[in-house]
Formats: sequence, structure tokens, C-alpha cells
Amino acid sequence: VSRVGFVFQNPDHQLFCETVEEELAYGPRNLGLSHEEVERRVHEALLALEISHLRGGMLGSLRGAARQRVALASVLAMQPDILIVDEPAACQEKRLSDLLIRLLRDLNAAGRTIILATHNMRLVAEHATRVVILDRGQVVLDAPTRVAFAATEQIERAGLRPPQITQLAQGLVDRGFLPNVVLTVGEAFAWARQLPVLYPLDCKVK
Repeated sequence: VSRVGFVFQNPDHQLFCETVEEELAYGPRNLGLSHEEVERRVHEALLALEISHLRGGMLGSLRGAARQRVALASVLAMQPDILIVDEPAACQEKRLSDLLIRLLRDLNAAGRTIILATHNMRLVAEHATRVVILDRGQVVLDAPTRVAFAATEQIERAGLRPPQITQLAQGLVDRGFLPNVVLTVGEAFAWARQLPVLYPLDCKVK
């Protein structure tokens, strides 16, 4: 049974079959599954990534985001317990990036372990529940997300920067404007609305 699936940042390092359907069916077939089960998994993976229209297409004719979605679908068809995704938002249009993140969150809510390998700190702040920072192959921090972003020295030593809203909150904490660790703009807005004297805000964050 497949336990761990890995999705490369560059789909060219992963895809090798001639057609989309063959790519998605390759893994499940190698698990020794029945023809009916292979077909079911291919169909579900195509639907999940919204690429059913590409089923019979040639992989060589696909570019960019379409190839990335096929690469992820081919791993989803294996139904791994643990899914590792390298830079999930790289080179994606926003709509497709949002689709991918929603899918990963749904898989996590259904019991799958999702590991995101990324330098995108906004993505981490908005979606991760636990952060592990590596520096030269060594673990320098392993903590819940909010705790991790409070450890500014370890983050900076690893060459990373918290999201801008987190940096803003940390710069204003001594003045009592914002709590020390703010992960999203929505959090900052919600906190600010509790201060009607300082922040008489009627606007809405989209």
C-alpha cells in the first residue's frame, strides 16, 4: 500500500507517460489494483483537479499550470496517507493556486498528513498548523505556527522573513496596537475592530 506521495515543484521531473490518463493510471496499476479501482481513482483525481477535459490529451502538449495539476493528480490517484508538496503555489495562477490549497486542506481535514515544502511565508502563516525550519539540513525550529513566527531570530538566521502583516504587528506590539504574532491581514483587522476609539473602521477586508 502506498504511504507517502511526493509532488515535485517542477512537473517535468515527475511526468513521463504519453497521455494524461496513462500518467494517472500508472501508479494505481503498479499497486496491483483492479481495472475498476484504477478507473475510479483516475476519475476522482481528474475531478479533484478540474482536469477531466484533459483525460485523453497528450502530456507533451500541456504547459505550466496544467502540467502541475496533472502531476498532483497522478499522486492523488495513489491515495497516499502522507502527501509532500514542493512549493505548491509556484507558477500558479491565483485561481489554480486557491484550488490547490483548498484541495490540500480538504485532504488534511479528511485525515491525510500534508507537508508543504516552501519559502512562501504568507502561505505558511495562512495554512500551516506546524512549522519546521531547516537550515543547511538541520532542524532549527519545530513549533506550532504562531509560536514559530514569534521566534524571529531563528527565522531570520534561516534567511526567511515573516509575512509583512506579521512584521508590522511585531513592530507595533510595544505601543499596544497589535498582539505580538499576527498571521494574516484578517486577524489584524479583527483585532483592530475591537479598538473603536483608535480604529473607527467601517471598511471590509476582501
